[in-house]
Amino acid sequence: MRCAPTEPLRVNVLFQHIQKMLSSQTAVIAETGDSWFNCQKLKLPLGCRYEFQMQYGSIGWSVGATLGYAQAAPTKRVISFIGDGSFQVP
Repeated sequence: MRCAPTEPLRVNVLFQHIQKMLSSQTAVIAETGDSWFNCQKLKLPLGCRYEFQMQYGSIGWSVGATLGYAQAAPTKRVISFIGDGSFQVP
């Protein structure tokens, strides 16, 4: 599925592009909410890591988790899916 240059980008088209970016050298971090629901549809290649936190359903955890993951796994390309509300949580 493709978007015309003048039409808004749709979530399903965005995730089609993201799906093509995933490899064994990728780590996906999915924030609680819409980000998590959309990431659940991804087909992860072997070796691709997937991190999420649904125990408490709290937002904001993924911002710090992204920084920590990138430091702990420097060979992985970290792709984070974070909603705008997470940046408002101290």
